[in-house]
Amino acid sequence: MIKNISFFLKFITFLVFFDFIPAYGLSFSEINTGKNNVTLNIVQSGASSQAGFLFIHGNGQNYYSWIKQLNSNLNKKYHLASFDLRGHGNSGKPNSIHDYNKACVWAEDVRSVMLETNLTKPILVGWSFGGLIIMHYINCFGIDEISGIVLVSSRSRLVNLSSLPNPHAIESQMLLREKDFKKRKRGAEIFTRLLTYQPLENKTYHILKLSSLMVPSFVREFIATPILDYNSKVIPSYSFLIPKIKVPLTVIVGGKDSIRDTRGLIKAFRKAFPRAEIIKYDDIGHSPHLEDPSRFNDDLIRIAKKN
Repeated sequence: MIKNISFFLKFITFLVFFDFIPAYGLSFSEINTGKNNVTLNIVQSGASSQAGFLFIHGNGQNYYSWIKQLNSNLNKKYHLASFDLRGHGNSGKPNSIHDYNKACVWAEDVRSVMLETNLTKPILVGWSFGGLIIMHYINCFGIDEISGIVLVSSRSRLVNLSSLPNPHAIESQMLLREKDFKKRKRGAEIFTRLLTYQPLENKTYHILKLSSLMVPSFVREFIATPILDYNSKVIPSYSFLIPKIKVPLTVIVGGKDSIRDTRGLIKAFRKAFPRAEIIKYDDIGHSPHLEDPSRFNDDLIRIAKKN
């Protein structure tokens, strides 16, 4: 018990020291959503009267993944919003598999955030697991309320890859499901290093690592189970959504991704979406928005103007 309290105090001290809370220029709010009234932590910047982006983070992370967008000059031209997915960050962490294994549960969260933030036909930007969340939304609510999609290092179950993810990535996820904190810590360290090609600055690295540790092992277990549709049937693939995605689609990948097979991903998307724009950042890993935020933000501006 004393060790747990000591770790908690060190954790809070770290967050305060590194200015994790609060971040300047950002506004924070909470909403309750879903049948179990789950609390979602929402972050916004920019004016609600502007065109908008909704940023959806990856597995084990939170809104801070997008800090180099939310706290950038993008908020002078656009309404930016993000949130901590259920089970992640400062959002609620219900202890029931039914709060995680249904596509429309995740979709309803996205829709609730869009309504709460007054985002009108935003561009949805999903990083890694966040791209899958976008597909849950489209499967349950369609594309009428969005104006575009940006998938960042994400296959989103739209396409299949012949190669498996990096075995170290698989190992890290297994360790993060353990009850033993030392094993979970080791998993977080492995996974965070895999997120980028070049080492992150110390502050960002530690925040991403601690973000992974904020996700309970039971949440990770639930997320790893098969996802169900509204008829409680397993959704093995979202390839059936391909003809329904009639809004502009952009795929951004890192040429040095340590988690996914970049070449295979590009090939699969070019075949499935001949009209999609596919952008490769040559010397970047799994996190283009963190590793080269200036280029990434410029690409978002260009994409928004094109839409």
